[in-house]
Amino acid sequence: MKKRIIILAIASLFSCSATMAEVNVELDRDINVIAINGESLGFTLMKKGNLELKNGTNQLVVRIEKLITSEYGEKEKYNSVPVIMTFDANDLNLQLSASKNIKYVKESVIFNKNPIFILKEPQAKTGLLVKQSILPSAGGFTRDYELEIARYNVKNNIALSDVSAAVLQVENKDKTQMVENEYGINTVTMVEHWYSKASKKEKEEFTELAFQSRKNNINLDEGNGSKALDMMVHWYNESTTEQKKNVISWLFEK
Repeated sequence: MKKRIIILAIASLFSCSATMAEVNVELDRDINVIAINGESLGFTLMKKGNLELKNGTNQLVVRIEKLITSEYGEKEKYNSVPVIMTFDANDLNLQLSASKNIKYVKESVIFNKNPIFILKEPQAKTGLLVKQSILPSAGGFTRDYELEIARYNVKNNIALSDVSAAVLQVENKDKTQMVENEYGINTVTMVEHWYSKASKKEKEEFTELAFQSRKNNINLDEGNGSKALDMMVHWYNESTTEQKKNVISWLFEK
């Protein structure tokens, strides 16, 4: 009986350790999470109430989403500018809230100019050290958050996701491939990264498309291919003429 109690106690200890080996974030009801560690959550009608993140460095893109009062006294939907937050934490329970409780349109305009979110432990008087700023838009009719996050991380030398890590590895590449596009991203490295994740069939299809297009962009309807193929085509089309030549040369060697 005594031996059984000891075993149960040890099991309980390991269970508690496993439970605490993460970062829990409780979200204010007005906050919506757009992306976690470089991956967009996509459109959803339901807001997340709590997040479970790995220990270490994490990155969130968040914004306020709520009804506010217009100058005419009517209710209208308010989506703040998206803010990207990077922070380090281990085995903590945290709360995330906006620095201001936005109720009126006039307040929302002020907040959008300098949006600040506070991440802290429930009883703490001060928040965690968080690197946060407005996430720059990539342009276009809709936001491509994963692309925007990748560009932000490259510019700020942050390697969290596979994509941003692949871009940062450009420092170890052959100098002949060190050609960046207008956004400062080495698209050859990005093509190589997604090529490594593609199936044999996807690699063959992309190679054929690239050889046919050469200096021109590849015409592929969005969503018709796999994610790996779509991303290879995307980064090929983002490339400069010189980068396209480098991709073709690289494919010839395969």
